[in-house]
Amino acid sequence: MNKPPTPRAHGYIDYAVVFTLLLIPTALGFSQTPAVICYVLAAVHLTMTLLTAFPLGVRLTFVEEGPYLAPSRPSAV
Repeated sequence: MNKPPTPRAHGYIDYAVVFTLLLIPTALGFSQTPAVICYVLAAVHLTMTLLTAFPLGVRLTFVEEGPYLAPSRPSAV
C-alpha cells in the first residue's frame, strides 16, 4: 500500500492545483461561466491552503494589537 504524501508534498500539490485552476480556462479557451467557476475554485482552494496549519500554510496569530499573518510552525509541546 502506498504511503500518503508528506505535509510539505501535500502543500506543493495544493499550490499546483490552484495554479492549474487559474491556467486551464485561458489555455483551453473556456467561455465566461466555466472560467469564472475555475477562478472561484482557485480562490477558495488557495484560501483553504493558506489557512491550513501545515508547513506551507500560514496561520492567523492574534496579539493585543490585532491579527497578523505568521508562517505556520508546529507548536512545541
